[in-house]
Amino acid sequence: MMQTLDRDWYGKPCPHAHFEVINTVDWVFRVYVEHPPEQSFLAAPGDYAEGLWEQNVAEWFIVNPLSGRYVECNLAANGAWWMMVFSAPRVRDERRWLCMQADKKTVSTQCVTSSKDWQAELIIPASFLLKLLGGSDWAHNVCFILGQQPRQYISLNTLHAADPDFHRPQDFITRLW
Repeated sequence: MMQTLDRDWYGKPCPHAHFEVINTVDWVFRVYVEHPPEQSFLAAPGDYAEGLWEQNVAEWFIVNPLSGRYVECNLAANGAWWMMVFSAPRVRDERRWLCMQADKKTVSTQCVTSSKDWQAELIIPASFLLKLLGGSDWAHNVCFILGQQPRQYISLNTLHAADPDFHRPQDFITRLW
């Protein structure tokens, strides 16, 4: 069942952003956003590309609370995606990520866009996330960045920072389903 976020970082109304995270054999991150998608995209549909946060994007953060290691997954309206492993807030764990490059081909996306809204889905094998994070009692956060001027930053969890900063794994919740 989808959850709805309708307030931005500062408590102002924003386009409704809906999401669900499903944990089966694969992890599925599904979003529906009541906001027009970008007219141009930084990457082709389904491509792996950094910098998606410069446009409308849904973000899913997953942290292993025991190690502090976390994964950031970005999903654009056209199904382009990006993922990185962090060993601490904003500290990339490039070595761990490079060891998993072959597995990233197992990640897939789907999308549907219209002039008024967009839906997208990111499907990640559970075994891939387990290799990246270890453990299994993970905490999560879901965020959105929508619009251009002004941009709206939306977070499921209250993140304890004055300005938008989604890299606060200590503030993530345990369950999303």
